[in-house]
Amino acid sequence: MNKNIAATVVGSVNMDMVINAPRRPEIGESIIGGGFFISPGGKGANQAVACARMGAKTRFVGMVGRDVFGENLRESLKSFGVITEHLMDSDTNTGVAMITIVDGDNFIVTDAGSNAALLPDTIAGCMDMIAGSDAVLLQFEIPFETNRAIIEHCVGKTTIFLNPAPAAVVDLSVLNGVDFFTPNETEAPFYTGNKINSDADAFTSLDALRELGVRYPMVTLGENGTAYFNGEKNIRRKAYKVEAVDTTAAGDTFAGALAYAYASGGSVGDAVDFASAAAALSVTRRGAQASIPSRDEVIELLATGR
Repeated sequence: MNKNIAATVVGSVNMDMVINAPRRPEIGESIIGGGFFISPGGKGANQAVACARMGAKTRFVGMVGRDVFGENLRESLKSFGVITEHLMDSDTNTGVAMITIVDGDNFIVTDAGSNAALLPDTIAGCMDMIAGSDAVLLQFEIPFETNRAIIEHCVGKTTIFLNPAPAAVVDLSVLNGVDFFTPNETEAPFYTGNKINSDADAFTSLDALRELGVRYPMVTLGENGTAYFNGEKNIRRKAYKVEAVDTTAAGDTFAGALAYAYASGGSVGDAVDFASAAAALSVTRRGAQASIPSRDEVIELLATGR
């Protein structure tokens, strides 16, 4: 794969505060957890780290507060090789995420903070740089109008990857021209109206997303793999079987690895397989960015098979 791929991620950056719990508490109940730690996160920043870990020259466009979290997050991105010259400062607090992990699954509450200040006028000077990349990655943890402005500017100029997390009710016309749209099975119904309980349901959702103008829609199905359209037909690919410890950044790892693999010249199927292997490795480790594997680790897993 080509290590000279240039990727730009426009999105959120948060400080994650994580704790393990034996179960989800009932309303008004306090329970004892453990294993608390603080870790750099945010869907945009996680995807940028994933792209960089795969070998792409990765620029991150985002916003942090003028506080200790903002300073730490900037340095963390740099430590992974992400270019941060377009990571701007805001008078609003840096975004944070409160993450509770129960039996390997995560439950997350976020405060957008400075991410909400990443508006179209703040990135106007970055637009040509974004459009000149081999891939641009977007998510829904920044204002919708910012994503719309980028998509409108980049259609036909670069490959657009939109990960619609957290799920939200939006103007679906924004999907027209998006190359890769990657909801998970619980997010997809927000955009298609179809619940997913089977492969047939997933394929129906893929067809609905294509009708909205998405070139290569896909739905990630957790341990059941990924359903996707490869340009000719709908396919479901099995997941890699691993022992899940923490799923916090699995979707972001998938998104970054997918963008890298496809922009490197791989087929849609090859890119999905590469991204699936990367995501599988990530869930075997704790944390968000700290859990993202290297390109060599992904290649090693691909060589061993499922």
